[in-house]
Amino acid sequence: RNSDGFFEHLCEKEEAEALRETIRSFFEKHVRAAFPLRRYVFDVYVCAAPKRKVRLVDFSPWGPTTDACLYDWPELKDLAVAAAAAAESEAPFQFRVVNDDSERQSKAERFHNIPVELAQLSGGEGLEDFIRKADRLLEEKRREGDPA
Repeated sequence: RNSDGFFEHLCEKEEAEALRETIRSFFEKHVRAAFPLRRYVFDVYVCAAPKRKVRLVDFSPWGPTTDACLYDWPELKDLAVAAAAAAESEAPFQFRVVNDDSERQSKAERFHNIPVELAQLSGGEGLEDFIRKADRLLEEKRREGDPA
């Protein structure tokens, strides 16, 4: 999900292949049969070697409302068509990393977005008013001895 960062160790062929297989195995064991949707996206966190424990951190519907990160939606639609034409077991597993600093894809709109949940909590007020209200609430909690 962090497509505006460059992590050099992910460019090493052996490391990338090990991560690819770890994620593929996790998908086959825990994700594929557990969700009835045919198309979706998910983000995982993979612990460092040698354990490489995989944690599912996000699961979203497949579509333009979900950030395509290192892809773009027309490209993903083409991949979906190709996957549908292939037998399901032969559908390609897509795995990409930023290969060098020039490939970073920092999207300006990311810096202006807030999580939907946060926006829903604001009750329609402006962001600055919401932040002031949240700050007051946190200060009250601290005074009451709640570490919030």
